[in-house]
Amino acid sequence: MKNTETFDYISELPKPILHNILSFLSTKDIARTSALSKTWLDAWKTFPILKIDLDWMLLTGVRQLPSNSEITQKIQELYKYSEQCLLSRRSQRTNLIKFKLKVPWVYDDLEMVSNMDRWVGYALESNVKHLKIVVAATTLSEKCTYSVPPAVFNAISVQILELRYCNLHILPSINEVRLPFLKKLSLKCVFADDIVICKLVAGSPSIEEMSFISCYGITKLQIFNLANLVKFHVEYTHLEHLEMEAPNLHSLSLEGSSLPSVLKVVSKNLKSLAITGAPITDAWMHEQLKRFPHLESLRLSECDMLETLKISSYRLHRLSIKSCQGVATIQIDTPNLHVLSYCGDIISFSSNGLILPEVHLNFESNTMEISWYARLIELLDKFNQSFRMVVLKGRTGKSYIIPSKMRRLLQPPMLKVKELKLSINSISNELPIALLVDALLWISPHLESIYINCPVKSFFKFSYKKPIDGESRCYKSLPVSCWNHCIKDVKIKQIFRGFYYHLHGNINPNSESIERNYIFNQDIWEKIRSGVLDWNPYLDRRKSLLMT
Repeated sequence: MKNTETFDYISELPKPILHNILSFLSTKDIARTSALSKTWLDAWKTFPILKIDLDWMLLTGVRQLPSNSEITQKIQELYKYSEQCLLSRRSQRTNLIKFKLKVPWVYDDLEMVSNMDRWVGYALESNVKHLKIVVAATTLSEKCTYSVPPAVFNAISVQILELRYCNLHILPSINEVRLPFLKKLSLKCVFADDIVICKLVAGSPSIEEMSFISCYGITKLQIFNLANLVKFHVEYTHLEHLEMEAPNLHSLSLEGSSLPSVLKVVSKNLKSLAITGAPITDAWMHEQLKRFPHLESLRLSECDMLETLKISSYRLHRLSIKSCQGVATIQIDTPNLHVLSYCGDIISFSSNGLILPEVHLNFESNTMEISWYARLIELLDKFNQSFRMVVLKGRTGKSYIIPSKMRRLLQPPMLKVKELKLSINSISNELPIALLVDALLWISPHLESIYINCPVKSFFKFSYKKPIDGESRCYKSLPVSCWNHCIKDVKIKQIFRGFYYHLHGNINPNSESIERNYIFNQDIWEKIRSGVLDWNPYLDRRKSLLMT
């Protein structure tokens, strides 16, 4: 047998390609590649993305250590490893694209704080562009936070700055903040005050995105002369005063239990507005819409003080109304609307001859009585003239199973709809597939296709034969022959989406997917009703595990 020499082709790849490969690996696996060859060692030493997750390392590294001395030794090894990673890049003058530092609670740990200050300093000396500092605190307290070194706020190289559980009260002692190339600022669970944020905003003239999530001590925000600002997000930060003049602001998102008592936003180019959990009124909403003539997307969630929504907008493309419990009436005049999404109880709905390519509806109530279903059918009948493809959503899908008595008396509401999708949120849905199919085919007789996700993905494609005169119908209310009397065949595809139900109910998204296909052209309804489509191999496997 002739000997053939093996050749390491991967190690011969250019360094930028090796760096690209490393970008898909975890920090632990990246370090392991350094043992493969000198080429990989050099690639690791010059890799411009460095993530040090001491919180994870400490949890996994000391879990099986029996003594405090071994734990201390392990922690020191982790500190040394992190130090070497940064020093090697600084010594080789490797400019860091990203440096992420995640540590456990640092209060009273002077050694940890000292190390963090030094490592952040090394990253700044390496001209880091994306700096992310995360303190994994278990409680939200100013004592649990990390005081960011002043040098961070005069770092010319930084373009993205993300801080979690940090303290910015050091900033008042700094005369000037200089972040001339900062494009994105993200603060979460950060303790600051109005002076700090004022300096930070003034020192970041190139800022494009700003995000404040669960920040404390900030009561007033005034943002002027930021020509590049396009995205602004505030979430559960109790602002009392917000003024913005940003001519190129495209996206504004306000989430929380309160709105600033002073709210002035000047931006004629605003395209996206999202408000969640705020006490806004009908009048306030109407006034705001007049200020944003170029608005394309509007999302309202959990705004319970809204009652009658009148939305008139020529440019609006997407409208989402979710869990606004006080809303009883929606009137829209939006000729260019493409997608409508609604989640809540039955409402009164009207539009000016609107025809939509896509609509998402989620109707559920704690009291689904006959009167509730009657209102549902009446509302769906209005949608019948407006929508081509409808996505029905719900926790279990029960809200769309119209009682048999009502089916015999009322006409199906969505005769013109040819494509229906049903998405069920509950993983443990126990409703038979046949029941769901029958319910949807009453709502929209002679559908061309149905997609049911509950949680198995089931696709149905129907073809029909021409009905014979006098052919029986299941319900006299149907204007056409009942689907299971004139159906020709049905093609079915089911996909079990690569999840496995463990004994404790968790999901493993990396499990193998299974696909099954059927074609029924005889005894179609009997076959569908037999329960064969409800078979779930993962549930069967779980049952077998429980029995062993």
